[in-house]
Amino acid sequence: MIKARRYVVTAALLLAVGVAAPAWAQTPDLSGTWKFDASKSMGDPVVPRIYNPTGVKPTDPTLMIKQSPTELLVTMGDANLKYMMDGTEANISAEGRAGFPKGTVASENGDLVITLSQEVFNAAKGDYEMVPGREVYSLKGNTLTVEKSQTMLDGKVEKKKLVYMKGS
Repeated sequence: MIKARRYVVTAALLLAVGVAAPAWAQTPDLSGTWKFDASKSMGDPVVPRIYNPTGVKPTDPTLMIKQSPTELLVTMGDANLKYMMDGTEANISAEGRAGFPKGTVASENGDLVITLSQEVFNAAKGDYEMVPGREVYSLKGNTLTVEKSQTMLDGKVEKKKLVYMKGS
């Protein structure tokens, strides 16, 4: 009887840990240098702009990613972005610059999912409002696919599918 209870308790603990595990425990390591493949992509990469959801083309579209159990560091051109792997919402600017989106990281079906919200100035209303965005990082072999969706001030959602190949 005691042995059976131990199995039930162990199974319950494993299930609870699996459900509550942070993103780093359930996603592949994305670390490395990733070269943008325009021929397989729909859209161009952009990096965040302060208080503006459209972003700007980077000086270099190559992604350099360093992933640890606590954070995901992404460099593209001269933009340095930092995401907390424990699901904590934080400013994604590695330098903590005001006006950048805030993001949270989660794992869904083996993919890394970043949910963003950014305060953006709406000139028509003369005020700031929050706009959502989402990025899904999927790794298959030496191919990293980043699917992005960004809501604009007019309510339209812009979608991109960016494909990167593992570099050396």
